[in-house]
Formats: sequence, C-alpha cells, structure tokens
Amino acid sequence: MAFDWGTLDPEALNTAKVVELREVLKKNGISAPSRARKAEYIEILVNAAGTGSAGPKPSKKKSKKKSVKKPVVKSQPKDEAAPAKKASTKKKASTKTAAKKKASTKGEPKRAAKGGKSALIAQTPSSPPSKPLPAPAGLTSPSKPAASPASDGSTPAAVPVPTITPFLYVPNLIGYARVALLVYAGWTCLDQPLVSICAYMLSMFLDAFDGMAARHFGQASQFGAVLDMVSDRVTTMYLCGVLAHLYDSHMLIFVFLIGLDFASHWIHMYASMLKQKTSHKAVSRDSNLILHAYYNVPYLMFFVCFFAESFYVQLFVLANENNGNINLNWTVPYNGKSYSFFYVCLLVSAPFFVFKQIANVVQLLEASCDIVALDVAKRG
Repeated sequence: MAFDWGTLDPEALNTAKVVELREVLKKNGISAPSRARKAEYIEILVNAAGTGSAGPKPSKKKSKKKSVKKPVVKSQPKDEAAPAKKASTKKKASTKTAAKKKASTKGEPKRAAKGGKSALIAQTPSSPPSKPLPAPAGLTSPSKPAASPASDGSTPAAVPVPTITPFLYVPNLIGYARVALLVYAGWTCLDQPLVSICAYMLSMFLDAFDGMAARHFGQASQFGAVLDMVSDRVTTMYLCGVLAHLYDSHMLIFVFLIGLDFASHWIHMYASMLKQKTSHKAVSRDSNLILHAYYNVPYLMFFVCFFAESFYVQLFVLANENNGNINLNWTVPYNGKSYSFFYVCLLVSAPFFVFKQIANVVQLLEASCDIVALDVAKRG
C-alpha cells in the first residue's frame, strides 16, 4: 500500500491515516504503538521507509513550515499587536490621570489619608459631625412623617401621627350622642313631654358642632357626612310621627312631610356620589338659585334648619299645653292681649319652615335631573 509521507503530521493524525500507517507496519512486520507514543510511532515509520517499502522521507522544510503555522493561528502578528498594546497603555494612563483629578477634588482629608491614618485623624476633628443619610422615599412609615432638619442643623425626632378609625372621630362621636338623645326623647315623648322636648332640643343643638369639630380636628369623612344627614332625617321623622299622633286630623300632612324630606335628601346624596362630589353640600353656581343660596350663603342653612325644626317643636308644646301635660304659662303681651310664648315662636318659625319645604322640592327635582343627565350621557 502506497503512503504519502509528505502529509505526515504528528499533531494532526486522523483515523484514516492511522489505519493506512498500520497497514504499512504490518507489511514490514512491525507492531503499531499506541497514539500516546507518537514520536516512537513516527521513528518506526521512518525506519520502515529506509527499507524501501514505502515512499520518500518527509522533508524538513515541510515540518518547519508546519511549525510556523501554529503561532499564526493562535497569536496576533507583531505589526497588529503593537498598536493594540500602545492603545491599551494610553487608556490606562488616561484612567490614572482621571483618578488623580477626582482624588484632588475631595479635599484635604482625602490627601491626608495617603500620608497615613494619623494625618487623617488630625484633620477630622475640625469638621462638623456627619449628618445621617435620609431614608429612601418608599421606606418611610405612613404613620411617622419624615422629620425636617431644625435651624441648628440637628434632626428632631419624628412625631408619630395616630391612626384612628373614622368610627371614633370626634364629629362622629357627637353624632352618636345625637342619636342617643333622640332615642331618649322618643321614649319619653308621651309620658314626660317636657323632658322629651329638652332632649330633642339638645340633639338639635349638637348638630351645630359636629361640622366645627370635623374642620378643627381635620376629621371630615364620608361616614360622618352620611351619619349627619341620616341623623337629621331620623330626627325630623320622629317628631313628625309624634305630631301625626297628636294632630290625628292632619296625619296625612305630616306623612307627606316625612316622605318629602327623606326622598329629597336621599336622592340628592345619591346624585352627589354619582357626580363624585366631595360633599353633598357642594352646590355649584349653575344650580338652582334657591338651592345655591341654601347651601352657600353663610349660616343660612343653619338658621333655616333650626327654625324649621323649631316649628315642629312649637306644635308639640302647644298640643301638650292643650292636653294639660305641660303647664308653663309663658305669655307674650301684645296690644293689650297675652299670647302664648310658643305660639309666637311658631309664627316666627313659619317662614323658615316654608322655605325649607320649597328647598326640599327644588333639591328633589334638581337631583333627579342630574341623575337623568348621567343616564343620557352613558347612552350617548
């Protein structure tokens, strides 16, 4: 079998060449060594070639040429490596220069640190104490606001803000007291009318302070607004129900007044929630003139509500005077005659009572139109 000795390369022997070399060795009666002993294997082949059984000897030029190919594949030429090395040296030099400039801008303590630990300690006492780093924005507790630095540079301790449930807000506690007084007034309305009317008037009086407490303590809440409105409606319903019993011949009038008061305020509150208002008392200028004046003129709503409820109270007292359950004998002399004090108060309260019922009707119609407008906007 002929063998091309010019292709012999001890570093790149493949399986085909090994098989062919073994055939050559077999013809010459030589056993093939393992692949790990490549140098000995080649020497045997050279000796076999000297006996004349195979082709010419491998030339030294070929082996030298092969040995030159190794660094060409694995390393860079000198003419290309030199610029790359020079560029990396320039980059390192520029990095060191930038680092020196940055170190020089950090002040004397930084330069003293190069001279040793004692030089740094000698200069630090004159500098003010370092301030604590502020906490990240997302890690501060919502109940403990971040403390602002004081004028002297020190950081005061954070004052925790107590978190109280709206059920325990001061204006809502006043609302609970109003409901309790109203229940007591209803319990004693027939047997002790004078005690009942005092409890009722005290409940009305507290109605003027729940809004003040909400603004003073910053405890306005949706629950408080609903509680205040519901307490007012239940108060009116209670007194109208008692008057329907005392003035049985005018029962339907009082039933109508109960329905008008509930429907007007409930629909108005519902429309305010649909329009996402901050309060049911927030009435804009483009609303009805009567309704806008009722909710926006200072103290007008307070006086209207007070005298409207007073109208019911005077009717209650006069009915019990006629029945003999209340004997106060309070009179007001006028033009040579004496009039009952409660009758005079009834006449004074009547205009405010009428205005309140007109406002209820306007409020009912205005809120109904707002809800219908929202329905039309959704369909469009």
